[in-house]
Amino acid sequence: MKRIISLLALALSVVAMNAQSWTEIWQNHHVLQVNRMPARANYTPYGESAGDRSMSLNGMWKFNWVPTSQERPLDFYQTDFNDAAWVDFPVPANWEVNGYGTPIYVSAGYPFKINPPYVEDQ
Repeated sequence: MKRIISLLALALSVVAMNAQSWTEIWQNHHVLQVNRMPARANYTPYGESAGDRSMSLNGMWKFNWVPTSQERPLDFYQTDFNDAAWVDFPVPANWEVNGYGTPIYVSAGYPFKINPPYVEDQ
């Protein structure tokens, strides 16, 4: 049993060492999906009455804005992650008009340099 656990740990460490960074994945135009469920029809069936098997995601959500992607929390999905410093934010909403980041208004083009497939990292 110890041998199997050791081999499993070794295999996982090799996989982790060979894993691509997110920047490499974003820059690879052949990658169309990562950790996505298979596509399906977009409808919500109901049991007894319309809407009885759906739920609205509107409401107050925890929100954490960072100016660059390097500052994002990498383990926010962990069940024991401490989000006490995050603010409660209404959804649906736009974070720029609620005081986070800078609103960008352009009528044509992009407000940043375009250099496909490379992702600009500020």
